[in-house]
Amino acid sequence: MSIAFSGESLIIPKTSFGAYPDAELNPLRLKTVDSLHDQLVDHIEQIEPGAINLDQREFLGVQATTATARFIPNKELGKGRQHSHHKLMFGQLVLKTAVDQELPTLVAVKPHDDTDTLAHEWVMYSVMNGLSKNQQSYLQLGVWTTESGVKQLVTLYEHSVQSFDNLFWLEEQEARGVTDGQLARGYELMFFSLGIMHGAGLVMGGDVKYGDATVKNLARDSNRIRFIDTELVKFVKRKNGSTIADDPQTADWYKADVMQLFASSLERANSADEPVILTRLEKLLADEMFVDRIYGHYQCGVSKGGERSGLSSPAHLYVPADKFTKIVKAAIDYEWNRFEVEKLLLTRNIPTR
Repeated sequence: MSIAFSGESLIIPKTSFGAYPDAELNPLRLKTVDSLHDQLVDHIEQIEPGAINLDQREFLGVQATTATARFIPNKELGKGRQHSHHKLMFGQLVLKTAVDQELPTLVAVKPHDDTDTLAHEWVMYSVMNGLSKNQQSYLQLGVWTTESGVKQLVTLYEHSVQSFDNLFWLEEQEARGVTDGQLARGYELMFFSLGIMHGAGLVMGGDVKYGDATVKNLARDSNRIRFIDTELVKFVKRKNGSTIADDPQTADWYKADVMQLFASSLERANSADEPVILTRLEKLLADEMFVDRIYGHYQCGVSKGGERSGLSSPAHLYVPADKFTKIVKAAIDYEWNRFEVEKLLLTRNIPTR
């Protein structure tokens, strides 16, 4: 009996398995990160149009020499990711060989504009996964090149991962079923996650206008927090291998991430015709004790990120408590243009793309 999904299959003309560069990374080794990126670019460029090249370490039980592959799209798997702008595809990758019956794997397929950005996202997935014994980001499975030459990153699909846009960006009717406790927990987990990144010397773009510090790019499952879009994640400046440099730009990037994350949590609520959820969020964020609690989770994340990465940093680079409170007060005033807020809160201009 077939266990493949029903529906039209997309036959992939050529299937191969390759030795991808080592995915076990320590963020301290920046030279290793740069080297991995360059190796990945070289590897990906060799994949022919119409072919899929899978990481052989993830398919050890497959007879590689006779493998064929087909992809069966499934829109139902895309529920919860409707706010993605990346034209993601979800479905089953079904492998078959001369000695193996159908071997289906649930996957997500993300197209990239160029090889360099795909390689960067692959590397940063590895960096985030290297910060914990548990998998914190997606598991990379390989690269699929379309007939027209578009490079697509293939990752393992995990249905249990829920991004926070499924909490803060709900339609008004669905939002009525969300409790204040659930919204509060969402804020705590998001800022704990952001704190881990900052403590590990990473930012989600560090740009109020163009960064990736939004509710749709942070997630959770039943066990842990997850980082699900690393396309714009970057390292802050280092003084040496184990110390973050005392650089004003780093402080700006950290503040920009915090601002953008708060702003994005209110983004859909601000534009709603009946902003019931906005009123509840404003009430939550107007509570100084609750804001202090969120800040405590952010600080806890910073500490955890520094511990996991082995990095030390000047404490004044991180967003201080009073600045954190000012950011929240600006965020709940839904009349302001969030793209202009750096004029009020940042000490200097943030570079944009």
